[in-house]
Amino acid sequence: MFEFTDEQEKLIQDAVNWYWNSSEQVFQFAGGPGTGKSVILNEIIRRIGLLPEQVETMAYTGAAAIVMRTKGLIRSKTIHSTMYEMVSEPLLDERGNPVLDTYFNTPIERVTFVPRNLSNIKLFAIDEAGTVPMTMRKDILDQGIKTLVCGDLDQLPPVMDEPAFLYNGTVHHLTKIMRQAGGSAIVYLSQRAKANLPISTGLYGDVYVITEDEVNDFMLLNSQVILCGKNITRENLNIKMREKLGVSNSRFPCPGEKVICRKNNWKLESGGINLTNGLSGVVGNAPDVSSFDGKTFRIDFYPTLSNYPFIDIPVNYRYFVAGINERKDIKSTRFTSRFPGNLFEFGYAQTVHLAQGSQWTYGMYYEEFMHPDINARLNYTALTRFSQGCIYVKRKRKYF
Repeated sequence: MFEFTDEQEKLIQDAVNWYWNSSEQVFQFAGGPGTGKSVILNEIIRRIGLLPEQVETMAYTGAAAIVMRTKGLIRSKTIHSTMYEMVSEPLLDERGNPVLDTYFNTPIERVTFVPRNLSNIKLFAIDEAGTVPMTMRKDILDQGIKTLVCGDLDQLPPVMDEPAFLYNGTVHHLTKIMRQAGGSAIVYLSQRAKANLPISTGLYGDVYVITEDEVNDFMLLNSQVILCGKNITRENLNIKMREKLGVSNSRFPCPGEKVICRKNNWKLESGGINLTNGLSGVVGNAPDVSSFDGKTFRIDFYPTLSNYPFIDIPVNYRYFVAGINERKDIKSTRFTSRFPGNLFEFGYAQTVHLAQGSQWTYGMYYEEFMHPDINARLNYTALTRFSQGCIYVKRKRKYF
């Protein structure tokens, strides 16, 4: 049986007591890597003693929900798919008659999202709570359901929004590293990164810190993912990886190639996981002429670690083959509606911002100098995306 530390045991008891005896709706706890957040979350839910169907475990992104499943919370879904269901209804004109598509001569359907019936739910449990944007906080709390949240305060906050949880109100903290993680170089170096201390080259157990001129093809081709700070670096690494794999002549993705979704599509759901920005995986089929209409092509998309693929989904061709600047324009609100299909890019390399909520067994990270206010969090978040091993690549120093 797992033996909890005094700190962990107190937090568990405080959470159980909160659920049964407190009028507070939210209980928040935070901790860094190796402090046992996922183990504690599971144990709190177990000790509260509700039936599985009375608890909704969820995360903001599909990637984070998949990671929750791998850590024992097997029913985890995205917050959106938990709280809303998609309903299609015919679009009506002012007389109440169905509006017909002028090309297909069929009724046009309008998709709306309606709140799910959550009357039987007694507890929300949210992991990676620091990535939940403030815009979703009201939707969650208006349900009136007790909400247990956990996450890591030192990771990057949501892009273009404030965090909904962990940064206000009472937050309980886990500070002690679990014995099983005590010897992890990932934990050790992430603590140095958080404190903005230098990370020198060398072998640190499960982390190998090298300079960029020491990177070889074996390292690149055997990494589950390559993380970096800047979009231009990601672009160049994706091009480089396709060249090394011998598939760079194809503008379409080949079977087995790594891709990543770049825009939320709450209409698409597979196994409780929505197609969300940052969800990475592989292509299961080779798009052919029959699936390409000049604007979109179709793929089977298999998210990493998930058993629920998205089958035969349309992908916008122009976005997929565009360069960085054009992709940025297409993603902006005023352009998106003119581009049918889902937005995907190659996913051999990802920025750390994109990777938040995801987790890999091993991979590489290219350290980059961004802004003094963000560098420590960036390096810390990157290191904590890996569970068993990492090659940490430092930029080669320039001497003048």
